[in-house]
Amino acid sequence: MTRPAIVTGAPARGGGDERFSLAIEYVIGRKHAEEALGFLAACGAELTAAADPEQGLRRVAQLSVPFLADWCAIDVELPGGRSVSTVEASVEADAAQFRELLPAGAPIAYTAASGVACARDGDALERARAHGIRSALSVPVEAQGQRLGSISIVRVRERRVTDIGAGTVALVEELARRVATALELAALRRRVADLEARA
Repeated sequence: MTRPAIVTGAPARGGGDERFSLAIEYVIGRKHAEEALGFLAACGAELTAAADPEQGLRRVAQLSVPFLADWCAIDVELPGGRSVSTVEASVEADAAQFRELLPAGAPIAYTAASGVACARDGDALERARAHGIRSALSVPVEAQGQRLGSISIVRVRERRVTDIGAGTVALVEELARRVATALELAALRRRVADLEARA
């Protein structure tokens, strides 16, 4: 997975919630780690309970605002090849402006304080400042080495932690992994249903 430029730490991979909890706690502290795990649990429950993947993604985007950011977009390809774009926002903004800043094909991290942006897009800083964006992040959703889409977040308002740091990057990456798992399961259920229909 291509990593955004501001990453200074990452969750331990392959060890489940306990190892992720230890890693995220090291980065952001116990209280925020508990909140992060609660958020992930809620998102996982919505993805599992949803009647269809699109409904689950919509609920995840709703949970992400304002917990993660003021604006969230989840753009993925569902089983069967149908593309879905889910956007949730708590600010009056033109979604096209944020999508222009965070192209799905070029993972990017930006913070107004440090002025960090993906080297692939030299104009990202200027465009971010022009749109009043304080920080932004986009990470890919991947499964079995295949890119399924992306999760993007943008912070515009003053908040407890305005800049996106390593803890938020780790959290969104973990969310992306869980979304990918949910999409894989949906694809598996679709294949099983097709086989049963042919039997």
